[in-house]
Amino acid sequence: MLTRPINHLAPGMAAGTMLNSSSPNPSRMGMACRIPAIEAAIEQAVVESGRWRKWLQPEEVGSAYLDLPAARRQWLVRTGARYIWSDLRVLEARRILYENLRPELDDPHALVVERIAARIGEYLQAFGLVDSLEILDS
Repeated sequence: MLTRPINHLAPGMAAGTMLNSSSPNPSRMGMACRIPAIEAAIEQAVVESGRWRKWLQPEEVGSAYLDLPAARRQWLVRTGARYIWSDLRVLEARRILYENLRPELDDPHALVVERIAARIGEYLQAFGLVDSLEILDS
């Protein structure tokens, strides 16, 4: 297992945060990296934004974020993450992530963009919108 310490932590990140990967090159091996530092930055930004409250179930309204079950908190963060990509802590965590991945990946940002494009492609397929740009342009 590849393990490297993150050299420069974004504000609010715990010292000793590690970058872990089960493959020397996750993009070529098709394996996902779990990066605790960026996950922590995203969670902190989502929680502080208050956006997570938008998706509370009626029985959860009024609950503190940390009082919710771990699986529910994870869902709320994943759902609310789309709103916080410009948060300075998240931008810094992403910069650090890319810096730490560069020895293993030629272009970490390109991998992220590729994965986003693939997910968008799945939605286009699912909703029958594959040729929608051509249809809209005509």
